[in-house]
Amino acid sequence: MNPTVLIDRATEADLPAILALEETGFSASSRWVAASWSPELSGADHLVSAARAPDGVVLGVAAFQQIAEVADLNRVVVAASARGQGLGRALVAEGLAWAAERGAERMLLEVEWANEPALALYRGLGFVVISHRVNYYGTNRDALVMQRELVRGEAIA
Repeated sequence: MNPTVLIDRATEADLPAILALEETGFSASSRWVAASWSPELSGADHLVSAARAPDGVVLGVAAFQQIAEVADLNRVVVAASARGQGLGRALVAEGLAWAAERGAERMLLEVEWANEPALALYRGLGFVVISHRVNYYGTNRDALVMQRELVRGEAIA
């Protein structure tokens, strides 16, 4: 990852930048809107990590939620111009550490089965497939459910 990129917590002030990332990162039918992001940004058991350029521009975000011993990775999106630089990995690693420190025992996520870059990212961080959901994202767009065990204090690289 570029050492000048900062990972911190996103706020409601970042919502316009997050929505702009949605425009370039997802098809129209898959995009989250402001009403989807607001609870992620303000919920007590939520974390939205942001990757920022030195000038403060949001280059990517990842949204997490924890309920008891289970944390969920709800969303990851990185600007097209910043992909392949390790930002997605850094954002997910931040969420894994956050969830582990809060006592979560595992993290779950869903990913479209054909999204090879995302699958490579998640597998590289130790996620394994535990389930398959047929047509989850639409006709012939199946989802894989992935899980990663968490250990408090674990170094996540």
